[in-house]
Parts: sequence; structure tokens; C-alpha cells
Amino acid sequence: PFDDEQVDNYEVGIRSDLFNNRLRLNANVFFAEYKDLQRGVIRAANTSTGQETFTDNAAGAESFGVELNFSLVPAPGFNLNGNIGYLDIEYKGFIADINGDGTDTDNSDLDLVRAPKWDMSIGASYEFDLNDMGSLTVGARWSYTDEMVLTTPNDVGFHRDDLTTLDAQAVWESATGRYRLALWGKNITKNIERLGGTPVGGLFAFAAPTQPRQYGATLAVMLGN
Repeated sequence: PFDDEQVDNYEVGIRSDLFNNRLRLNANVFFAEYKDLQRGVIRAANTSTGQETFTDNAAGAESFGVELNFSLVPAPGFNLNGNIGYLDIEYKGFIADINGDGTDTDNSDLDLVRAPKWDMSIGASYEFDLNDMGSLTVGARWSYTDEMVLTTPNDVGFHRDDLTTLDAQAVWESATGRYRLALWGKNITKNIERLGGTPVGGLFAFAAPTQPRQYGATLAVMLGN
């Protein structure tokens, strides 16, 4: 058994609509203190390997971050939106055996799992009025996620490099709103990194990739009157 994780979070922010609601700007700054973080650690056991991995409240951590997002309409039909996030998080005490050598060590200098320092995206779209033929909206989104580690011990081979992706779509909608056809592409630049994975001692390891390049079409029809 293990206890709940606890976090004390302090946050201050602003929500604003400016320039006759053409610009929406939101921002916040936060500080969080984590206690009793649940982590996978190792202990001796009567098994064939002589050890087992279990969950324990082994660590604490502190984080500081900033988040900013915006939506801008510079001209009718034209929309820009984006967000940017910054995170600085580190352990404040992590004493445990995480490599199976039977000794509890101070692991406070390790990076936390899936905690990129920077995370951001920006998108743009434009709507064309086709009069009786409805409307056509085209858009694209660029996203960036900073490098990160994927396992608690920061295993070699489970460090993910920064990842940049580009998505795009074109959406036609009939004048009545009854029909909608979308053509879309995801990760057009075909950038692929590790999504996650698990190493098991010196026995084996497996990993899963992020989404590959994808293309598709979606047709929607509104039924009824």
C-alpha cells in the first residue's frame, strides 16, 4: 500500500479581452510543492530475480512555471492562436533503490518523467466565404515540445529529443450547415520520437513511437430537419 500524493499549488493570472475583443490574452504564473510523490522503486523479494518493483511515496518536488495563450483576429475570417508554456521542476528529496543494487541512494539530481521545459504551439486559419456554396476554412498548426526523459531512473535509450510537428486541414461546410467535409494531415513533416517505454533490468526493453504522418478525410452529415 501507498499514500496519496499531495500538492500545494499557488497561482496568479490574468484573463483579458482587448481591442474590441479582437485579442484574447491569458497568462498565469504558478508555484507548486509536491509531497509523497509515488515512484517505482525496488526491494528484495523471494522471486527468481531476487527483487521486485513496487510503488512507494519516495519523493518530493517543487515546480515553477509560466503559461501564456492568445487568440487574435487581425482581419475578418483570419484567426491566429497559440500557447507557450515554461516549466522548471526538480526533486526535493528522492531516497530509494531504483537500480536494484540493494542500496537506497539520493536520486534528487534526476529529471522528472515527462516534464519538458518548453511546450508551445501556434496556429492560423482563414475562412473563405463561398456565398451559396458555403464556406471553406484552411488552417495549419505548428507544435514544439522540448526534450524530456521517459523513465524514473533516466535510463539511457529512454531520453526523448525535442519534437516539432506540423498539422494542416481544409474544411468545407455547406451554406445550410448540413454537410461538412474535412481534408486533414497530421505530422506532415514526419517527425517521430519515443512516446514511452519500459526497460526491465538487463532482460529486455520496449518502447512505443509517437504518431506517424497521417492523412485523412472526414465527412459529416446533419440528419433531420
